[in-house]
Amino acid sequence: MKYIINVELIDKLMMEKRVSLSQVSQNTEISYSNLREVMMGNSKSPSINTVAKLADYFIVRIEELIIKKV
Repeated sequence: MKYIINVELIDKLMMEKRVSLSQVSQNTEISYSNLREVMMGNSKSPSINTVAKLADYFIVRIEELIIKKV
C-alpha cells in the first residue's frame, strides 16, 4: 500500500503538545533527518515503523496519520 504522512495533523499535534521537531525526534528515536524529510513531504512512503512511533508518541491511531495514495 502506498501512503503519505498527514503532515498537517502532525504539525497540529506538535503545536498542541508544544514540542519541536527535534524533541519529537529525540522522544520517538526517529532520526531528525528522516523526520524532517517526512515533514517536508520528501519521504514518499515512510516505513510503517516510523508511522507507528509517531502514532504512539502522539497517542493517535496509525490510520489517522496516513493518507492513502490511489
